[in-house]
Amino acid sequence: MSVAAPAVPPSQVSPNRVPPSHVPPSQSSGDEGVVQSDLRVATKEEIRELSQIDSVKFTAAVLLEFTVIGLAVWLSWTHFTWWSYLLAVCIIGPRIHALGVLMHEASHYRGYRNRKLNDFVGEIVAFCTTASLEGYRKNHFAHHRHLNTDEDPDYVRNLLTGEFIFPQPLRTILWTLVRYGLGLKTWQTFTDYHKTEQVKDVSVRKSVIRMAVTLTIIGTSIWFGFWPMLILYWFIPILTTFSIVRYIRNVGDHVGMDHLPPEDRTRTVISPLLEQWMIAPYGLNYHLEHHLYPSVTSFNLHKLHRIMMTREPYRSRAHVTHGYLTGLLREC
Repeated sequence: MSVAAPAVPPSQVSPNRVPPSHVPPSQSSGDEGVVQSDLRVATKEEIRELSQIDSVKFTAAVLLEFTVIGLAVWLSWTHFTWWSYLLAVCIIGPRIHALGVLMHEASHYRGYRNRKLNDFVGEIVAFCTTASLEGYRKNHFAHHRHLNTDEDPDYVRNLLTGEFIFPQPLRTILWTLVRYGLGLKTWQTFTDYHKTEQVKDVSVRKSVIRMAVTLTIIGTSIWFGFWPMLILYWFIPILTTFSIVRYIRNVGDHVGMDHLPPEDRTRTVISPLLEQWMIAPYGLNYHLEHHLYPSVTSFNLHKLHRIMMTREPYRSRAHVTHGYLTGLLREC
């Protein structure tokens, strides 16, 4: 649902807001492009401050996700029951998705000021999701530049599958979630993604390195006998809980708003902490703010949201939904 509010007096509308057409070069995180919209009501000074890279937070987030995954694997493996395993899968899949969110942060060069370090760590977290940072970045920047148009690779991919065409009957939505949760849709979604022109546009050197690392991990797991862990705690979570969480979050980002112009078809979802942790961690639920100001780090998007909600026309026109499993479901 859209959040409506009374008009703000002209005195409260900042005269120094960043123009809709561009982000100043000093604040740009790359060539991702910026939505041209009069919803861009933040000032240059505010965006400059909120765009400061915090490498300590980014590093802590990466280490936290790997630690949670490691603990879930260890506890499930050493105290194995089917219930403990199912719990582990329900934890690991969303945490792999969280690594994907950190890959997204690195794709905008928001992880580290040193771009080589940024891309090195970004490739590591991307590898865990089956993606490459280089291919993801090219796909994602095209998404930003051509948001919700026929040149947006994400938009085109979604149009080719009925799961992203709304409204749908509740039973259809639930059946789709079941299929994603059981891994029945994963092969299609992964192959569709990896067949995208921008995703495939990865340097030969990086492709060779990725293949070598993949074969080394598989070979080592077979040689030392831990291949069952690889299947149980990476392959199956990727097939199931990772995929269902990613699907819900993708629907929340841009889907079900065809009545709006392309540049306005982006949601911010205000949700409980558990939902954020499982579905859209690290500020990804503030997706409208991200598209308006992609240089702002994920750790500061909530601050940007608070600032913008005090100003028109953002406060009355921004598409703000309350809850992924409640408000989003009602909208779809």
